[in-house]
Amino acid sequence: MIINNISTIIGMRKMTISETAKLAGIAYNTVYNLYYNKTSGIDFQTIDKLCKVLDCTTNDLIRYIPDGLTLSFITKNIFYKNLFLFINMNLTLCTKNL
Repeated sequence: MIINNISTIIGMRKMTISETAKLAGIAYNTVYNLYYNKTSGIDFQTIDKLCKVLDCTTNDLIRYIPDGLTLSFITKNIFYKNLFLFINMNLTLCTKNL
């Protein structure tokens, strides 16, 4: 199963769909559909542009979870991964301001 974390990353960056689309040079509808998980795939160029704008990796945007794992494990894994990203992002912002 592939998990789409794009809405989480955009939210953690306190960005809007419109702002993300403009900065990445991607159509608003593309980012909107990714944000609301209304897509069945994503172009490599789109991933590249989003990674640059959101300062993240492909592993941050999309995650692979093996089918045999339970939903509670997946939920906990996503929660802790997002918590780590949030803390890391804030530490990075703090050190840039020094």
